[in-house]
Amino acid sequence: MRLKQYSQTFRGKVVLSFMIATLITFLVVAVLFYNGIDRTLRQNQAKQLETVSQAVSEVLTEKLNRGLQIRDGGELESYLEFIQSTYGAYVWIVQPNGTLVMDNGIPYEARENILYLPQKEPASADILSSELIQWGQGQRPVLPSPYVSGGSTTSRISFSGGNFMGLFKNVPGVSWISVVQPVFDSQDSDVQLYIQVHMRYNLHTVNRSYMISSMVLSMSVSLLLALIIIIIFSHAITKPINELSQAASKAAMGDLSVRVNYPAVKTTYQDEPDESVLPFDDVTVLVNTFNNMIERLEMSNSDRRDFLSSISHDLRTPLTSISGFVEGMLDGTIPPEKQERYLKIVYHETQRLRNLVNDMSEAVKLDYNNIPYNMRNFDLNRLILDVIAGLESLLNEKDISVQTDIREGSSKPLMVVGDEEQLNRVLYNLVSNAIKFTPQGGVIAVTTRHPAGARFVEVYVEDNGPGIEPQDLPHVFERFYKGDRSRTGNSGSGLGLYIARSILQAHGQRIKAGRSAMGGACFIFTLQLA
Repeated sequence: MRLKQYSQTFRGKVVLSFMIATLITFLVVAVLFYNGIDRTLRQNQAKQLETVSQAVSEVLTEKLNRGLQIRDGGELESYLEFIQSTYGAYVWIVQPNGTLVMDNGIPYEARENILYLPQKEPASADILSSELIQWGQGQRPVLPSPYVSGGSTTSRISFSGGNFMGLFKNVPGVSWISVVQPVFDSQDSDVQLYIQVHMRYNLHTVNRSYMISSMVLSMSVSLLLALIIIIIFSHAITKPINELSQAASKAAMGDLSVRVNYPAVKTTYQDEPDESVLPFDDVTVLVNTFNNMIERLEMSNSDRRDFLSSISHDLRTPLTSISGFVEGMLDGTIPPEKQERYLKIVYHETQRLRNLVNDMSEAVKLDYNNIPYNMRNFDLNRLILDVIAGLESLLNEKDISVQTDIREGSSKPLMVVGDEEQLNRVLYNLVSNAIKFTPQGGVIAVTTRHPAGARFVEVYVEDNGPGIEPQDLPHVFERFYKGDRSRTGNSGSGLGLYIARSILQAHGQRIKAGRSAMGGACFIFTLQLA
């Protein structure tokens, strides 16, 4: 049962897949190896038989050249017996008419296809079929004509498998290797004899069985070692996947503190990752993505909690003021001659509530990429002046002066590409943010610069306020982030800078925050030149 459960796990499937692939590879290699060895053994045995036939041919040629009979001396018969006992090979010396002059045995597989003469010597060179009888009834074996020369009358011919053109009866697991060599007369013109050497090539010989058993043993040991190595390596491969699965289950239950530890994985979330250090390993990318996703969810939850806490305070304060002032006017606590003053306060508080609601609505649209952008060419200089003019009342309230250093001059257009309405929102957020943190009688600077050879313009918005603390710089563009309360104690949703960055990113542009030479905050963003 546990084995079945293991086979259904990711690690079990990886191990099983590797084992199947390894087994198939081993089987293919084994088949190729077996066939190669089989072919080599056949070729070696064929060469061995060729050597035997050549030796017999030399003995025969010497006898014939000396004018001796084949059986004279008896040394040839002894040699054929030696060949039979040593190699298990059958040697036949055959006349062109098919008569076997000498042999060292006839295997039972060939007896059905060999005929015999009733007398010891043939009556003539041409043997009549009527003279031949079946096995066991005669003295002299005769090969039917198709088997005499093996198909060649001029040179030696080898058969490295089969049954020698059907001469030998088929027996399962047994094939024959045969060599036929002609012996010529002294003038090398006519064939006097044929030497045939036949030997069984048994698939169940001792050498073959030993080879197969050795191969099976080697494969078994190799498979066992492969299994151990696969299990070890699969553990390293599947460990992060298993940890991902467990972490995902915990995250689904609400635990967003889980992380998957894996080498070369950064555990700190980066909103804009450095492409030069991005991992190329798929598992690393998956783990890194999961960790970043969980971290973003955790940060989002934390931001949401902070936002709800902040927004509840920001909503409660104006609502309390509005409710108190309206109640005072209704019950007569506030006399009629003072009601206009308090109505203005109620108006400003409602404007503040409207801005909060607008910011939240804008952030939701940006999150879902639900804002259509009308990209066109427009004058950036005019847009900057319009935004400053629209904030004139706020500037006057704090007696803040604005310095502008606009490329090409305020009288000349600086044409850029983008959605003018959305980029108006970006400038409005940045300048109003600067007004909020600039002290009474302070200074704000809006500057445009064109780096040499660049196809974009840089816009600087600076103030001489308290600036941004170094630990807050990486987070100022995050949703709902308000940083140090000594700087951000004023009202606000914490969404203005997030909205500005999202709009610029949708334009393919960048924005960054830093310290200004004036002592306060500095925001720099880019726009594409038309």
